Amino acid sequence: MISLVRHWLPGRSLKLMGDTAYTVLELGLHARAQRVTLVTTGRLDAVFHEPPPERTQHTIGRPRVVGQRLPSLEQVLQSPEAVWQKLTLDWYGKGKRTLEFCTGTALR
Repeated sequence: MISLVRHWLPGRSLKLMGDTAYTVLELGLHARAQRVTLVTTGRLDAVFHEPPPERTQHTIGRPRVVGQRLPSLEQVLQSPEAVWQKLTLDWYGKGKRTLEFCTGTALR
């Protein structure tokens, strides 16, 4: 679907939003290759990695898909460097609620 929409709208900036079912590496890599921003929810037990290192000449075997493992999402959220934001909004018609959230980029 991503490739088809990109084909129809080659010059447009595209953002795809999905729930946890769309939080998979293969879909993220495909979206990045198609120049599509993929926005999904994260899981606290998710595993994040650096981009794969450049292949050197005469390397044997399948190219790496991911690089070095990054800290877990739980570790990042507990870090003093985490930037938290607050947002007050209507909570499904049951009054105002204040949410705290932290955002970040998993694939670049």
